[in-house]
Amino acid sequence: MINHRVVESSVFQHFATQFSASPFHVDAAPFDPSSSETWVQLEVGATQSGPVRKTGKDVLRVRIIAHCFARLASDRYTSLAIADQVAVLLDHGVIDLRDYDESGEPSIGTLTLHEVDIRDQSLALDESLRVDWQHVTVSVSGFAIEK
Repeated sequence: MINHRVVESSVFQHFATQFSASPFHVDAAPFDPSSSETWVQLEVGATQSGPVRKTGKDVLRVRIIAHCFARLASDRYTSLAIADQVAVLLDHGVIDLRDYDESGEPSIGTLTLHEVDIRDQSLALDESLRVDWQHVTVSVSGFAIEK
């Protein structure tokens, strides 16, 4: 059965095996940015949208947001370059969905992604961090369906 956990773990696994431009972490995991020049933070959300009429299979609407960060002191295009690499990975992508809590094999469904949206969100963060970051988001929506 496809659920948020399956979609999230499949996206993280896909990202881990296909993306090497910058360290990345998942939204809920603790992370200390003080030792990194760049990093990507992934958020994955999924909501039930009901069965497809022709097949009767349930579909999940999925939204992935990748927050790409780079220190402001680095080249001003660093975060955009990372965002471009994330966009290449996600734009109109197809990701096999696997239940990694079970065996991870075989594929139990497919996540089909649409066109990405890239936005520069750069701003000075909280004073307590004492560092300014370039911040670019790459967002994409899609749908997940069981095989």
